[in-house]
Amino acid sequence: HYPLRRQRQMCIRDRIVIPSLIALNLSKSFKQTLVIASISSVIGIYIGIFTAYQFDLPAGGTIVLSLLGLFLISLLLKKN
Repeated sequence: HYPLRRQRQMCIRDRIVIPSLIALNLSKSFKQTLVIASISSVIGIYIGIFTAYQFDLPAGGTIVLSLLGLFLISLLLKKN
């Protein structure tokens, strides 16, 4: 049961950290960081759940992959 628990911990950690990284790439103030992190988290979760449902995949990993995709997009749109 240890590997499964470890994987679950990593998924939970990633769902917290990645939206913050997205927001830090795109924001100029702390308030903007909070708003962008919240919005990117919700968008990533919706995309992940929709994709998981459509392709019969595990939701946790799919959410993390969708958040990683949003993070890569944020790197392209990164503030100056």
